[in-house]
Amino acid sequence: MKTGDALWIGLASVSALLNVLNLIPIWVLDGGQTIAALNKTERITLSATAVLFAAGFGQPVFLLVAVGAGYRLFTKDIPTAPNHA
Repeated sequence: MKTGDALWIGLASVSALLNVLNLIPIWVLDGGQTIAALNKTERITLSATAVLFAAGFGQPVFLLVAVGAGYRLFTKDIPTAPNHA
């Protein structure tokens, strides 16, 4: 529905922001649970993709995902093989 109403644009923006914040790969957030299943190559890909999204969409919140994924490259929880189950 294209109303152009500022209220709906604002609600959609806040909803999208909350969804991206939930993807940050830390602690109890969904991103933290998901990244535990990714191997090193997939974590690098995730970090690079988040940087591209931040640049392409002009949304710096994606950089939080990139930094979190970059940090998790150096933790000891990297599986030897990805677990997509």
